[in-house]
Amino acid sequence: MKTCGAKSRACVAPLLPCSLACLLLVGCAGHSDSPSSPRPGSGIAEFREVTRQAHRAVAAMVDSLRAAAREPNRANAEFDRALNDLELTSVKARARAEALIARGQNYFDEWKEDLTDTDQSSTQADYNRLYNHFALIRERAGEVRDEFRPFMASLRLFRARLNQPTAPGAANPTSSDQSALAASGLRVLENLDSLSAALNAAEAELQHASK
Repeated sequence: MKTCGAKSRACVAPLLPCSLACLLLVGCAGHSDSPSSPRPGSGIAEFREVTRQAHRAVAAMVDSLRAAAREPNRANAEFDRALNDLELTSVKARARAEALIARGQNYFDEWKEDLTDTDQSSTQADYNRLYNHFALIRERAGEVRDEFRPFMASLRLFRARLNQPTAPGAANPTSSDQSALAASGLRVLENLDSLSAALNAAEAELQHASK
């Protein structure tokens, strides 16, 4: 985002549309006159795509767990494929989401600095409203992360148990284990759905404020 040398009403006026065009919360990297700058709204679209990919990988994992519970002797290969895909997808999704959120925070920090010496209440109201959307997205992303971590840890533990010969008296992985894991995966999916809803609401606000 470009900033003006002096902080005044004349300076702040162009900052509001610039902040909105820089995606409300994520996305615009580099200078605004750079030919490689993302289009307005691209950060929200990018975050939505990250969320969609994560949702697809978790849903495939849940499906494989349900299949394993029904037919334990046939589902190991499907489970392995789903787990490998989920591990790769989750690493990329987490890194990209963290980068987008950090970038969004930087833009809001800059915007807030440029509002410090102004008395434009409408501009401050726009900042507050849009920042609330950003904060909700960041919160929802944190909820996904907090639910996903134990889910992934349990999946790895379950896979390790499948690879080990059963010791005398030890319990085998059972369909109840798989059902519990599937339920955990469904909670991750619910959180991803909540994140998607927050992104949709932010995009709608951005479109409204840009009019």
